[in-house]
Amino acid sequence: MKQLILSGVNLALSQTARSTYTLFAGNTLDAIFAFLFTVFTFRLLTTADFGIFSALNNFVVLSFSILDVGIGSGLINFVSYHHQRGNHDKARQYFKAGLLLRATFASIFATLTISLSWLLAPKLFLTADYPAVMLAGIAILGLSILDVSTFTLQAYQKFIYSAGSSTSFSLIRL
Repeated sequence: MKQLILSGVNLALSQTARSTYTLFAGNTLDAIFAFLFTVFTFRLLTTADFGIFSALNNFVVLSFSILDVGIGSGLINFVSYHHQRGNHDKARQYFKAGLLLRATFASIFATLTISLSWLLAPKLFLTADYPAVMLAGIAILGLSILDVSTFTLQAYQKFIYSAGSSTSFSLIRL
């Protein structure tokens, strides 16, 4: 029994467990900031404006999640694999490729969103406020770049910086 408890303690204090705790704390903080942001926004806007804002916010989050197309997972797998084996040039190449792909996809989508904002605003979001849709396009681009940096920091096992990167958006938004 003592050996089992000792094994459990060693496992709970391992580097992998501590990294998991760090990412969990960052995600929890991110969720708290997102919740507070929603509460404050709801109190500041009318019900109709909050509905439009929520639709735009969900559009941004859904868009940047779809634009990932597995790039984040690829960065974590390939960058960390080559970094751990000391092949830093190859890791850097994968990072550059992931960043370029994600920036390209996000730029194309953001450009389309911005250029078609006059059409998307009344048809998709039921508002005449097309600058809000333009801002959503810009947010998609910014979040995509932030997302790449978060995944890359995880690949390089810089978990505190990764948690800070993922939490920074919610903190800035709040």
